Amino acid sequence: MHILLLNYEYPPIGGGGGTASEQLARRLVLLGYEVTVVTGGFPGLQAQEQREGVTLIRIPTWRKRADACGIAEMAVFSLSSAWHLPRLVKQAGADVVLAFFSIPCGPAAWWLHKKTKIPYIIALRGGDVPGFLPEQLAKWHAISNWLTRRIWRQAADMTANSAGLAGLAQEFMSDVAIQVIPNGVDEAFFIDRLARQPGPCLKALFAGRLTRQKRVDRLLKVLALEPKGITLRLAGDGPERAALEELASGLPTGAATFLGWCARKDLLAEYAQADIFVLASDYEGMPNVVLEAMAAGLPVIATASSGTTDLIRDGINGFLVPSDDPQAFCDRLHLLQKDPERLRSLSDAARLTARAYTWERAALTYGGLCAAVANHR
Repeated sequence: MHILLLNYEYPPIGGGGGTASEQLARRLVLLGYEVTVVTGGFPGLQAQEQREGVTLIRIPTWRKRADACGIAEMAVFSLSSAWHLPRLVKQAGADVVLAFFSIPCGPAAWWLHKKTKIPYIIALRGGDVPGFLPEQLAKWHAISNWLTRRIWRQAADMTANSAGLAGLAQEFMSDVAIQVIPNGVDEAFFIDRLARQPGPCLKALFAGRLTRQKRVDRLLKVLALEPKGITLRLAGDGPERAALEELASGLPTGAATFLGWCARKDLLAEYAQADIFVLASDYEGMPNVVLEAMAAGLPVIATASSGTTDLIRDGINGFLVPSDDPQAFCDRLHLLQKDPERLRSLSDAARLTARAYTWERAALTYGGLCAAVANHR
């Protein structure tokens, strides 16, 4: 069976949604499926290549940055994919389309279905769900909600990567059925920490895009409350970086270090050297970085947002804190700074949690879903 996976970003460009696409595509091939990925082009990347059995096709877009994609650039991808997809499918064939993000990828899947009757599955990831990041996306959702409804109604099936995201989607459209298929974590992130002893300074790590969604400013405000004995390293880049560096300039030297965008091997090294992982987002789908951190044996201190609450058991494998309470965040940091045994206990539990989330399991579920949809057709 031939699965066409559609996503506007795919490594080496993009964030968690692109990473999830790559992990699933690789494992679907290992399960015996033929997989073609259609994604956005970027300067310096080939228009077509084979990678680990996956046929990768990059269509023309106007994307300017590897780490971020604006609304206008997503609109260009929607138009470009709707134009190119029928021709690509005519040449290579496809039994089913798996479209990550109902916007901007859903319109092309819907258009292809109208022209060819090839069914499509929508994989919800976060920002494509109305109600997600309302402060930033409410205007755009209001403009596109009519199209989102049409895409969802015509979809053969729908998935979400967390229970919270599925619930938010059903608040928008109560008559759609949504299957929750959690993300997985790559085996490479399971790091042996037995020989490593935490030092007197607690090393916290953040990894992700420096955008308003991630609310990194909250982490810097936590450091400002009591910076002694705690350092924060921030792996990632984005439009908020300059403002965040300005905010961090008032902290003691070395309290916060901005690393910029990190390649995979560099990120693995950061996980290996950190003691804990921190995240202060208001909204998440299911953050890959939390699973990666847990696999690396890092307890996670995070705000109680959708997605993180699926993974973190407060006081067992990490801590959940209110988004508007920096002192609570600070208190959890100092608790682990003063209690190495508690840190070690949370670390063991975090690693055990991550073991339950595998890309192999996700690929099996997605493969079965694609097969059922194609066979029903």
